[in-house]
Amino acid sequence: MSVTFYRRLAIGIAAASLCAALPTAASATDYCVLPNVGCGGTNATSLESALDKADDAPGADRIFLGAFEYAAPTTAGFDYSKADAPVEIVGKGAGQTILTAPSGASGVLRLFGSASSSVHDLRIRIPANAAYGFTGLATDGTARRIDVVEESQQQYERQGVHLENGGALEDASVTLAGSPGTTAVWFDAGGGAVRRSTISAYLGLASRHGGTIERSRFVPSGIAIVAGGGVTTVTSSFMYVAGQPGVGLYANPQPGSPATIDADGLTIAGPGHSTTRAAMAGTTSAPAENAQINLTNSIIRGSRLEAYAAGTGQARIAISYSDHPAGTNELVGAPNASITEANVSDVGDAMFVDQPLGDYGLLPASPLIDAGDPDTAQGSDMDGKPLVTDGDHDGIARRDMGAFELEGPVAGTGSSTPPVGSGGGGGASIPADTQAPVIGGFRASPSLFALARAATPVAAAVPRGTQFRYTLSEPARVVLRVKRARPGRRSGGRCVAPSPRLRAASRCLRYTTVGTLRRAGAGGANRVRFTGRIGRTALRPGRYLAVIVATDQTGNRSVPRRAAFRIAAP
Repeated sequence: MSVTFYRRLAIGIAAASLCAALPTAASATDYCVLPNVGCGGTNATSLESALDKADDAPGADRIFLGAFEYAAPTTAGFDYSKADAPVEIVGKGAGQTILTAPSGASGVLRLFGSASSSVHDLRIRIPANAAYGFTGLATDGTARRIDVVEESQQQYERQGVHLENGGALEDASVTLAGSPGTTAVWFDAGGGAVRRSTISAYLGLASRHGGTIERSRFVPSGIAIVAGGGVTTVTSSFMYVAGQPGVGLYANPQPGSPATIDADGLTIAGPGHSTTRAAMAGTTSAPAENAQINLTNSIIRGSRLEAYAAGTGQARIAISYSDHPAGTNELVGAPNASITEANVSDVGDAMFVDQPLGDYGLLPASPLIDAGDPDTAQGSDMDGKPLVTDGDHDGIARRDMGAFELEGPVAGTGSSTPPVGSGGGGGASIPADTQAPVIGGFRASPSLFALARAATPVAAAVPRGTQFRYTLSEPARVVLRVKRARPGRRSGGRCVAPSPRLRAASRCLRYTTVGTLRRAGAGGANRVRFTGRIGRTALRPGRYLAVIVATDQTGNRSVPRRAAFRIAAP
């Protein structure tokens, strides 16, 4: 492998630095930004005026936005900088409240209040012709239930979300073009966290100072995660690496900053290009520094491992309790470059649920069930299910390999789901319900069926057809979306509809929603009869995914679960 390859992968991103000095004094207030009215607070004529008022007091102000588009009045974007005055910006939902800026802007929103500041339930849209080094959202607070998208007319390097000093991105998505120069998420000084999010760009996440990634999905056109310094921890996450060249995990230290990636419970897949790497430790950018990747409880398909030492620094990969094709490791610069393996297998067919449909969960007969590290602590897999269960029903709960755990009894409970807590008795106060419903055992049974004659009502049970079966940890409202698999072509790291312009691009499968069913779910076992029709509209033969989400009476929302099925031709 040539040095040119590594130079192409060495990513250096300059973080934009904006600052503004703003005034002080007053008390906590709720602001309703016009044309949003009726939030019960003080009306504000614009978002910028609400931000100006909110930073006048140390109290925790809230700013409520409506289902409208709010454009910053200048190319600097919206800015809030008040370390001792936390603020909460509340939208109506990512598909309804939109923040953007003028063409040529350097950012959309800069939010630095304190650790308790937050922005949630809205969309950030990068305008056309964004300036060099553009940042959609920069914050040291929490961004939750947001999505970051961009207009298509772009020419400069840009990043979607910039986190520092512990800032967090949760239950979110960042989708940028797949051309070099796009970075979805950047961890700056003090590090950051990404949880339960979907990331797509040329570079999914750059971490110069360390941070945490949990239960997230990466679909980069280049590199999923690059660590240029500090310790970056990645758990229960999925990566599809299709770039040429492309890398899943890349430890790439910078001068004065050794880099370590600790990864546990990953599924890293790809189309098998010769230039894709599941994990690579390389010291091209800083030959005297060390690059270390520790990978455990993971599955690798369609890519390989590589360690590259360019000087006196060590480039090391340690992989354990994992499965990947044997004989594919590459070493450049030994003895300073090394790959060590312990309890590593090469089973060949991992027995994924439906790899062509993108379902990389494990079937019950998979040899990777209960094959992970026996000392793994309990936690959650990528879907929010218990991490350590007895998937092969041999009486011993043990971790599976990969990002998705097959459901089975949890040690000490005899149950396939974690025990659900209850309120205290004997006069003790009952804490507020903050526990999201847990969906278990979601499947279509049978998963291959022909169309039935009867219609499937949108809001009630019906006879005959297949059955969607699942369990709920508590009563909840259930939304079940049916998505059809359609042919597509790769464009900018995404799977889009075919077109003459993309006829030479890689083939892929995309999913479009063809119908939605709503039910009132009971605690325990549930089933929804499905005839292959939405209302009276018959679905065409083919492959489908059903995605289910449950919301309890206090608004806590479950992790989505999915089940693949097929409708046979008549």
